[in-house]
Amino acid sequence: MEYIKRVLVLLLVIVGTNLISQTSDQSRSFINRTHIAIAKVQKEIYRSGKYDFSEDIKKAIKYQVIAIKLFKENKLKESISYSYKSRIQCIELCSKLSIIENYNINDDEKTYCFNGEFITNLSPLSTEENRKIEELNILDVSKFLEIELNIIK
Repeated sequence: MEYIKRVLVLLLVIVGTNLISQTSDQSRSFINRTHIAIAKVQKEIYRSGKYDFSEDIKKAIKYQVIAIKLFKENKLKESISYSYKSRIQCIELCSKLSIIENYNINDDEKTYCFNGEFITNLSPLSTEENRKIEELNILDVSKFLEIELNIIK
């Protein structure tokens, strides 16, 4: 009987660790895919000269920076939610800029993206982070690259 209890506990630990890992991988993948959408929109704004969309992309960048911070704090559902908001912003910009690439949320992502339901009204951005994004010249690629928008590992 004691042996069975130990096996069950071990099984629960293994399954729990696998679920956490899967959620972490999903969050990382979702955030990184959103980063690709942001980069594409930034390049298209730069290429097209349609600078009136700079405030919209800055909003997407803010959501994505918050997503990265939350991911690092292991708040995975919240990180996906903020990245979701960023991606939706990018999808809208793609439409306005006539970008044909598909950055929509795919069927797999729909199973865990939560449609932004974990977003709070409080902004986890520091004053410095907020200022840096607000003052960002989206046409200056070197400054754009200084902002952490994806998860490498």
